[in-house]
Amino acid sequence: MIEVQRLQAGVSLEGPHYIIQLIPVSSADSLGSPTVIVSVLARPALTGDDRNVRLEAYDVRHEFRLADIAVDAHEMRCLRVAHERAPLFREGFTLALEEGMAEQLAAYLPRIDLISLVATGVSEAVKPQLGRAPLPHEQAVIADVVASTVLDQSTPAQAMAFAMGLSSECVFSDTRGDHPDYAVLGAALRTPAVVAMLEDAQRGR
Repeated sequence: MIEVQRLQAGVSLEGPHYIIQLIPVSSADSLGSPTVIVSVLARPALTGDDRNVRLEAYDVRHEFRLADIAVDAHEMRCLRVAHERAPLFREGFTLALEEGMAEQLAAYLPRIDLISLVATGVSEAVKPQLGRAPLPHEQAVIADVVASTVLDQSTPAQAMAFAMGLSSECVFSDTRGDHPDYAVLGAALRTPAVVAMLEDAQRGR
């Protein structure tokens, strides 16, 4: 039995012994950039520890393009080109999958990829109103809004109503007004062009 939990703008796929976390790359800056952060944790039932243990090395990038990730019924392979001029060499990891995990990966990997792509597009679209590129905490809110439309099928207005800022409080409200630190971003996210992008994301496009 695989349990699916929301994890910020991504998901945590939790099996009896392993957890696979899929997080969008909200700052993917060009076509072909990595769009999915993949982390694997071992659960206490496997390690005998009292907490989940992250298996990948912290000094190795675990950001992948969707095309770098292959999943079949028994195994996931995450192998990316490490050096642009040596494309035949790839680095990453493989994981033998617990029962039911392949189906969840097949369902959620394309959605996380979509969140990254749409969040990148929205970040570009709001630049004129912000007068600059979104700051990291603003990128996180944008990813949160996009994730709600893709993963929860929320409308743009619903997604904004539940978007959380740095202080873990909702930052947009049509009734109370937006948080001062996010007011300009809120206005930018409500423009027709951005709303149309979010509506497309809600429909899975």
